[in-house]
Amino acid sequence: MNGSGTVGVAVVGAGTISNQYLANLTSFPDLEVQIVADMFEEKAAEQAEKYGVPNSGGLQDALQSPEVEIIVNLTVPAAHADVSMAALDAGKHVWTEKPFALDRASGQALLAKAAATGLRIGGTPDTFLGAGLQTARRMIERGDIGVPLTGLTLLELPGVPQPPQTRRRGCAHHLARTSASPSPALQRRPRDSRVRRSQPPRSQSPRRSSDPAPT
Repeated sequence: MNGSGTVGVAVVGAGTISNQYLANLTSFPDLEVQIVADMFEEKAAEQAEKYGVPNSGGLQDALQSPEVEIIVNLTVPAAHADVSMAALDAGKHVWTEKPFALDRASGQALLAKAAATGLRIGGTPDTFLGAGLQTARRMIERGDIGVPLTGLTLLELPGVPQPPQTRRRGCAHHLARTSASPSPALQRRPRDSRVRRSQPPRSQSPRRSSDPAPT
């Protein structure tokens, strides 16, 4: 990359995920999306118009564009390795959606090609390239908040779904039987619970009035 001015980008693959990429890529001042390419060129034209990208076309249009330095590969997984290799052959840096390749040999060939040609290739997950972290980085580099002394990273996960409460015996049958309606044994019955607590344990018999009082 030239290291000065804006960096030209081609988005290859105009599917659903391209909306998120194009929304972010067109918002950064140091990037300029030059072209949207897809095997269905009408879809590429639609996405280019939607996000204000000046050009659209097929893969070769993106590879042959002198303004493009980085190919953002958003094609289907089966085409990732081939499109990335074609981009490296054309002298372009590559950013590819996951998976990097469908097999180890193809992935290693891409890494070897990039190393031999002095190009860069990378792939998702790309959280650290997102708008939030990139904005924070720019603010720190500009000195907007002074000299950072500490940092805090938070990670939020949706959690692991808990399995339904089941009995140890006949678990599979019980799950099948209770998937539509819970078993009465699993339903809470507070009124019955109060009655059971008021009665003596089963191992003991209630004291009759004729029994002698304990001393």
